[in-house]
Amino acid sequence: MQLDHIQLVTREISDVHSFFSALPSMQVTSISQGYFEVQTNGTGLAIYDTDAFESATGMRDVSSLGGTVLQFSVRNVDDSLNAAKRALGVELAVGPIQTNWGTRSGYVKHKSGVVIEFYSWN
Repeated sequence: MQLDHIQLVTREISDVHSFFSALPSMQVTSISQGYFEVQTNGTGLAIYDTDAFESATGMRDVSSLGGTVLQFSVRNVDDSLNAAKRALGVELAVGPIQTNWGTRSGYVKHKSGVVIEFYSWN
């Protein structure tokens, strides 16, 4: 399992895009379908518009949980979801689903508000 993205979900995507674009040495992609990335040498930073994220994943009200999703690439989404539910006592929030960006993804949510996505590329 590898943490490779931290995703922020926000209702202010244009303002957040302008903020990152104004920082020196930042490589920021254009906003497309309510989403953009800040390129890094390691873990990626992905920013998603709240409504676009909810539409794509079916997960509601992530922004009220702090708006952060930790994304882990895994070999088997189902095994990772089941292990998280057993070991951590988290609830399945969404999935597994086939996303429109080409992953099989499942989301778990801890009572503290932490949301984790386990995904694999198809």
